[in-house]
Parts: sequence; C-alpha cells; structure tokens
Amino acid sequence: MMFTIVSVLVVVFALTVIWFLKEALKGPKRTLEQLHRPISDLLSREFDGGFLIIEHSKTGRFIQFSKYTKSKGKFGIELAFPKADWSKDYYSRVKDICENFDLNVREDFSAGEGELTFLFADFDKDVDSAFEFSKTVFKDVFKINKTDKVHVRLRNATATA
Repeated sequence: MMFTIVSVLVVVFALTVIWFLKEALKGPKRTLEQLHRPISDLLSREFDGGFLIIEHSKTGRFIQFSKYTKSKGKFGIELAFPKADWSKDYYSRVKDICENFDLNVREDFSAGEGELTFLFADFDKDVDSAFEFSKTVFKDVFKINKTDKVHVRLRNATATA
C-alpha cells in the first residue's frame, strides 16, 4: 500500500514538473499593455533574424515579428502571419488591419513541411505601431479579453545592443 502511494506521488510530481517546464518554454506571461518592451527589445538586439512570438495563453493563437537587417543602419521589424489551418479565418482580417495601419504588405509562399502562404508587413523601426497593431489583432481579430495573458518568446537575439 505504501509503495502505491509513493508511486502515485512520484508520477504526480513528475507530471507537475513537466507541465511547469512546458509553460516555462512558452516564455513569460504578459498583458497586452506590456508588449511594448519585448517588441522594443527585438528591434534593439543585434542579431539579424531574431524573432518574437506573442501567443495567447488559452487558445494558442499567435503573431510573430522578426528583425531584419538590409545593410548597416537599415534594419527593422516585420510581421510574418501564416495562412494555416488555425489562422485562415483570421488571415484577411489581419491583412485589413495591416492596410489600416498603412503598412508595406506582401504575401509570399513558403515551401517546406506543407506549403503555407505568409502575410508580411514591414514596421521598419516603428515599435509604437507594432505595439498598437499587436493589441488590435489580439483584441479585434482573436477576440481575447483585455485581461488575458499572452506568452512572449524572444528567440535568436543576442544581448541588448
């Protein structure tokens, strides 16, 4: 009997640790009003190709920004929004918001594991616009509550420049 209780406790502990690790890998949780800093961090970090994923904690819906560098002093941030199974119902609304924000927009196809169309929107160095855009997409397109949390993951970026 004691062995069974210990076994159950070990399993529960292991599952709890796995759950916490999985959550930690998603990145810290923020409110929509706290997104300005991570977007600014993406732009200020040195690595070309660094990216920021902002994912709604409850639904998994996300947007992604990446940093690009064209030449010395010519860099910015760009949205890459996929037209995937989960996002196809949101794609045209996100595109409309890009146009409302007067962004340079292009669509491109990506070959790989399944071909996807991506919507790219160039924010140049305008962190404020990317911040307002993010809030608009999450509130008006994904219909999340203002108080909901999003996971924020900054990847492939070196220390602040």
